[in-house]
This record gives sequence, structure tokens and C-alpha cells, in this order.
Amino acid sequence: MKPISTPRSIESDSRIKFLGYLDDHALEVEAWKADVFVNPRPTNFGPNLLNFPSKILFYLSFGKPIISTKSAGLSPDYHGALTIIKDAELSTTLERFSNYSAVELNQLSKISKDFSQKRTWTYQVDRLMKWLTKITK
Repeated sequence: MKPISTPRSIESDSRIKFLGYLDDHALEVEAWKADVFVNPRPTNFGPNLLNFPSKILFYLSFGKPIISTKSAGLSPDYHGALTIIKDAELSTTLERFSNYSAVELNQLSKISKDFSQKRTWTYQVDRLMKWLTKITK
């Protein structure tokens, strides 16, 4: 795989650790270290209107707070479990999260954990299979 270069905006901020592409195991190890996940999909990008941001399901599996833009492909069911922002609010929201105490982060994590119990891949596949069985009888 061709090495990727570090974006200039990341190089100028010592708080950001750019890891590049990771294999599945390394990604999971790093995800467990995270305090918060970010899904900054541009809301004005056409393809985002028609798809579900599947990485949200990955993020939910770690039971940590998630900051996300509100794309059309993201069901409103998820809004209560995520910190929904507008594109321009990302930096201020990240700054706010960096000042949260461990107690505040744990409260947000609990919301994510509770919500994710019914949003895992296994749960969603089971729902789909039940629905398919029902409509094919």
C-alpha cells in the first residue's frame, strides 16, 4: 500500500495524532483508546444524501460519545445518541469536548452504550431476517 502524507492542517496542530491507514486489529486497539469519535460528513456532498454512515455502527460498538454532522442518510433514530452538529461547528464542538470532565464523557458514553444495544450489526441483521421471513410467508 502506498504511504499517505499527513495533511497540512494536522501537522500544524500537536493535539492531533495522524495514524494513516490501519489494519483492522490496529484500528480496534486505537478505537478503544479514543475518548470520542467524529463523523464529519459534509452535508452538501451529494452522495451523503443517499447512504447511511456505516462507521457510526462501528463507533457505537465502543460505547463512546460520537460527534456527527446530520446527513440525510442518517436516520433520526440516531440523533439522540449522537452529538449532531452543522459543518461549521466541528472545531467549536471538538474544543467543547476537550474540556469535558471524565464524568461528563462517561454520561455521554452511557447514552451511546444504551442506544447501541439495539443498533449492533448482529441486532440489525436479526431484525432484517425477521422482516424478510415475515414478508416471504
